[in-house]
Amino acid sequence: MPSSQAPPAARLRPRPYQQRIIDQAVLKNTLVVLPTGAGKTLIATEVIRTLSPPALFIVPTVLLVKQQSEAIAAHTNYKVAQLHGGKSLPHSWHVVVATPACFHATQSAYPSLAWARFRSVVFDEVHHALKKHPYRTLALSLKRCKSAHPRVVGLTASFTYALAQQRATNVLKTLCNEFQFSAVQTAPAHELKSGGYHASSAGSTPSNVQPLARTVPANVLPPQQRQPHLMLHTFLDRCEAKQATQTAQQIFQVVLSMESVVHARDRSLDSQLRHVRNVRKWSGNTFKRATAHNQQIMRTLLTQLCHWYEALRLLIVTWEEDEFAAVWFLKMMKCNLNDAIQVWPEHCARHVRSFWYRVNTLQFDRLVCLKQVLLQQDAQRRADGVAFRGIIFVQQRVYTHMIEHYIESDQQLQAVLRCGCVYASSTSATPLLSVSKSKAAERIEAFRTGAINLLIATSVAEEGMDIPAANCVIRFDTVQSTVSFVQGRGRARLEGSAFVVMKESAAKSSARFAQVESEHMKLLEEVCERTNRRSIKSG
Repeated sequence: MPSSQAPPAARLRPRPYQQRIIDQAVLKNTLVVLPTGAGKTLIATEVIRTLSPPALFIVPTVLLVKQQSEAIAAHTNYKVAQLHGGKSLPHSWHVVVATPACFHATQSAYPSLAWARFRSVVFDEVHHALKKHPYRTLALSLKRCKSAHPRVVGLTASFTYALAQQRATNVLKTLCNEFQFSAVQTAPAHELKSGGYHASSAGSTPSNVQPLARTVPANVLPPQQRQPHLMLHTFLDRCEAKQATQTAQQIFQVVLSMESVVHARDRSLDSQLRHVRNVRKWSGNTFKRATAHNQQIMRTLLTQLCHWYEALRLLIVTWEEDEFAAVWFLKMMKCNLNDAIQVWPEHCARHVRSFWYRVNTLQFDRLVCLKQVLLQQDAQRRADGVAFRGIIFVQQRVYTHMIEHYIESDQQLQAVLRCGCVYASSTSATPLLSVSKSKAAERIEAFRTGAINLLIATSVAEEGMDIPAANCVIRFDTVQSTVSFVQGRGRARLEGSAFVVMKESAAKSSARFAQVESEHMKLLEEVCERTNRRSIKSG
């Protein structure tokens, strides 16, 4: 059951723009839109403190449950309950921090979790409230509960994925309607800067966009011909017709020959290429068969096949563009020629030999460019008299491991960089590559102390994670949305920071996202002004 009192805690003093928003949010249900690192959690915590417990704080991921629980407890000394899969609600608490799906599933079992019991409800990263997302389910449930009137606060760095201005306006209206926000609050660049916030302002473009990284292999399928729902079918047809890139063609032949070998040894092992449509299951299915097999030679063969499946998947899901990833993944997993000669028949080893003889002579522009950027940024930081602190953002978990391996394999990079990869621990990168929750926490703490000076991360580090500010943020892959653009850039908020984009498309360029962000900011400021005028009149 909720507790109503807590001992006092040392209080962080809000910045002027934070205090202005706190004063508003205490009086009205408020959507707060501020950049990453501008103190949205402190604003929400001060609202909870001012209105007193019990309070509910909803976050999108399990990782954020622990982080926000610790932040609230440290700032208030409140008893904070963590509620997510595998956790039960303690008897006594002041604040519950929960994932939306777990709270929705648990609410009916605990009278203390009824909407009417809470004095304030916070939705962190509220832009997730799309269609059937659990955030939206909770918001509509709260709206239907006529006996409940808690203060509602929404937090986000970017309120919509929409690019078109009319669509963004409609999303903002829907958020305000479904979450019952009667006020929207943000802070313009000059107010943020005067309050001590140093990240790039809304609408700013990257310090550097690297043209080298736009090179793609020959014979890649043109973007206008790509149909995502036919991705695997298209790839197989291209390989059969010998129209695929040379690297894709060679890996495809290696996999086919390996499949024939393992099938000849065990007839129950059917081709994953031919019978399993979900490419993400290929390596997982094969690894399970490897660990369960009673013959050592079959365990070895299936484990190696598992790695080649994963390399092939990397080509398929990138429309054969990221051949460097497939090659470096195989290098990282030690799928070398010597091992192939030792365990595979000659007809199979011949395909492996042909592959390695060719790719070992290649230089991959994306990796060459990454090396140049890292060395340049480290040299710039040294010239400025500060230590390099960088974050590389990638889209796929396996890329974090692959880039880490590339850096650790290069003498120049190894001399100046100490890196670690971080992503949500709920899903592994591959059957043999994962980052545990404890290991991720260790690496983030090492980044905080300087023991690690480069994090390689997926979107888990963009959104809400308590990762210390960096002075260099590198987007290795094409940025997919304005939300991702804003949140990733917000990690580079130390003075003199660099924000580098290494890959772009015409439809998803940094300039386009910066323009959209400026339009969104103008819309928010207009809404804020109308809100403030109504407050003055009512006062």
